[in-house]
Amino acid sequence: MTEPGGPEVLRYTNISVPELEPGQVLIQVEYAGLNFTDALARRGAPGYASG
Repeated sequence: MTEPGGPEVLRYTNISVPELEPGQVLIQVEYAGLNFTDALARRGAPGYASG
């Protein structure tokens, strides 16, 4: 999420693999979900979206 709004503002982005520090692990995410609070944040609802 780079900005609030509907599906028209969604963008696929590639990110680089982070460099791990000692004691850290890297977890590959296969699936992810959203809850209603995520939807409110995407809409830009007051109190849910950060600046």
